[in-house]
Amino acid sequence: MVALSRELIVLFSVLTTAVFLWRFIRDKNMTAISFAKLVPSGKILLAVVVPVVAVLLSANAAGIDLMIAAPFFAGAAFLAFFLSQIGLPPFLRGLVLVGAAVTMSCFLPKESFALPAEAAITGLIAWKCLENLLLDDSSEVQDFLPPFLYLSGMYMLNVNDSVSMVAQHQNLVLASLIVAIFMRWIQDPFLKEDKLYVKRIALAVTGGLFLLVMVTKMIVALELAKYAAILGGGFFLTYLLQATDKACESDAPAHKCFKQLLFIGIFTLLASRLFFTPGMIVLAISTLIATKPGAARIAGLYWGGYVFLQCFIQQYNSNMTGINVLHPYTSAALYAGFLIAITATLLLRQKMDNRARAILFVSAGLIAPAATNYFLHAEPTASLLLAALIGTTMMAVFIPAFEAEQAKSRETLMLLPLQLISTSMIASELLSKGSESDTQQRVIALVVLSVVSTVLLGIASRLSRRADGAGSGSSGSDSDTLTPPTPPEQPAEA
Repeated sequence: MVALSRELIVLFSVLTTAVFLWRFIRDKNMTAISFAKLVPSGKILLAVVVPVVAVLLSANAAGIDLMIAAPFFAGAAFLAFFLSQIGLPPFLRGLVLVGAAVTMSCFLPKESFALPAEAAITGLIAWKCLENLLLDDSSEVQDFLPPFLYLSGMYMLNVNDSVSMVAQHQNLVLASLIVAIFMRWIQDPFLKEDKLYVKRIALAVTGGLFLLVMVTKMIVALELAKYAAILGGGFFLTYLLQATDKACESDAPAHKCFKQLLFIGIFTLLASRLFFTPGMIVLAISTLIATKPGAARIAGLYWGGYVFLQCFIQQYNSNMTGINVLHPYTSAALYAGFLIAITATLLLRQKMDNRARAILFVSAGLIAPAATNYFLHAEPTASLLLAALIGTTMMAVFIPAFEAEQAKSRETLMLLPLQLISTSMIASELLSKGSESDTQQRVIALVVLSVVSTVLLGIASRLSRRADGAGSGSSGSDSDTLTPPTPPEQPAEA
């Protein structure tokens, strides 16, 4: 059970409820609520959840106890699916999901928090990938980002923080989340006309002051006052990255993307060097005020993934100084991680059937980490995960410079390294199983992996060929293949 103060929990509950009701009533979202999509979309969800749950439940046969992960994986995926398919807007979905994450963390014992948190994050990522690749052209991650950042931050503090400071840092994370939600709520009227950035600077300073007040008056920990600076700085960076995105909408030369990547790198260095892990978590939470897809949310996903990856390194990497990239296996895994990032970028860009793309994207994120854990030890696996995270971040930031019309897919690209990390942590017992296995067992595992990969590739290839045959003569070959095309004699719907 996380050590959150009762006052912060009450404040968080009141704030999220008030913001949810205010936006729900003001935007008249009730008129958009519909249950018609649950059945067709539910088939897509079950196609992924059922096999994964079956694997988790049957892992006991191999001496790996993952039964507790099954309900949390399925529950997180189903909750995200339900909120999405009934028509709730992404911002409101994020409030509900982060509320569920906070509730889960309050009731789970500390010693059994790890596996449920890993499974819940994996379930959220799996559905988000399916939704973005098959059902939602906007490729939003606004609903996924708040629960992911909260769970990964709490997980890291449980794993790596000192016993004397863990309670204060956990309260700091929740306080930062409260300030970010509040600033996201009130900022809209102030951002309409702000050419000189005066309002944005004032909002960033106000957010930092709010955290300072909560730290000194509610958490009562003056040593945490310095984190108000990183939260305020993160707010301003978010505004700056969003302004850069607007400038890139019509023209996206490489130097503008380079500036965005440079800002992300500078803040990464400052947060990790001066504020350490809690500062990185607070910096990631500051990106929740972003109102549109773009570099700010990419930065939030990167920082959250960076924190989550540290959990894997701290628990399973025996090299206490970090990752030794000069080790032959480790350097090869580093190369493989960057190759994954490039391949995933090309996969999202490739003109192919959406179902085939989803099969390849999701199955790679679920199968590749388990195989890496079994055939390699922890340090090469950590090297691969780090390279995939950095590589996808660089590719996601530079996508508008290569092809502007593909910019909406760059947040979806960032989900792949997060899925690799979460699945590696769930399958962490395969690290020891692989080290203890003999040649015969490794050959059997390799044969099974080859068969599964061949079957998935065959299904994806068949779907793509059928889509090409059905779509010959039409210009929309990359449209959503879940719905039949409009006959030529009928007018297209608006």
